[in-house]
Amino acid sequence: MTTIVVHGTMTVASAKHATWWWNSWSEQGFLGAMRQGMRDTAGWDDIWTVQRKPVEEIPELQPKWSPWKGRRGQVSAYKGRFIWSGADMGAARDAGTAQLVDYLNRIADLSDEPIRIVAHSHGCNLVKAATSHRKLRASINLAVFLACPHFVSEDHQGLVFTYRLNPERVDFVLNLFNNNDSVQTEYAAKITGIPGARLADWLPPTANRWDVDDRAQEKYENYEVTTAASGIQAHEVMHGSLLGRLCGMWFNSEQSFAQVVDGIGGLPAIPADDTGA
Repeated sequence: MTTIVVHGTMTVASAKHATWWWNSWSEQGFLGAMRQGMRDTAGWDDIWTVQRKPVEEIPELQPKWSPWKGRRGQVSAYKGRFIWSGADMGAARDAGTAQLVDYLNRIADLSDEPIRIVAHSHGCNLVKAATSHRKLRASINLAVFLACPHFVSEDHQGLVFTYRLNPERVDFVLNLFNNNDSVQTEYAAKITGIPGARLADWLPPTANRWDVDDRAQEKYENYEVTTAASGIQAHEVMHGSLLGRLCGMWFNSEQSFAQVVDGIGGLPAIPADDTGA
């Protein structure tokens, strides 16, 4: 197994400065909590590793500059971990999708072990789009979507999916949503970044549903999370240590997320300061 994390939109600074997705190994950090959840359930973890080897030690996953090719053809990674610009534009997400496809293909070339992904916010849409990308050779075993803004448009011909999940490329998706999270719905609707599309013509992004694409509906488990915070802060706690631990437990169990939560006596409202950094 290998588990990677895909960050979402970064509007202030480079994604590498938001350490929750690549370097939060303390007990209160997202990765540290997810690792503990995996170990508590099955005795092992596989976060940011390929065949048990840390990604920062794998040459094929390091960005390299060539005097002949410059930056062309190099993997989009920071210390071996996948990274994209995080810009809130459709073009940036398209570029990020292609970069994610390249990263996943490189992992698949290195190992035939199952690939698992945790994604936050628009990082989830990169994952969905990657599964439909013509160049993807890898398959995704399990995915966790943390606060994904699910986009769909309706025109005179029917439904148009901006970011479409290919059910043939992913086995199952856990969709964790939070109705206190205005970023997931209201703000995401304002930064679709889709060229030529008027917002009035688009259905607003939704959180509390599986993919309305009937090809993919059976691939989702929906679970509503409650938080002590609202707005932007509610969006940030979706990658906190509490959910990190539960995601780790779910990955290494054969249960539904609801069963995992029931096993610990329920999921309380996530504290406002649990950002998993």
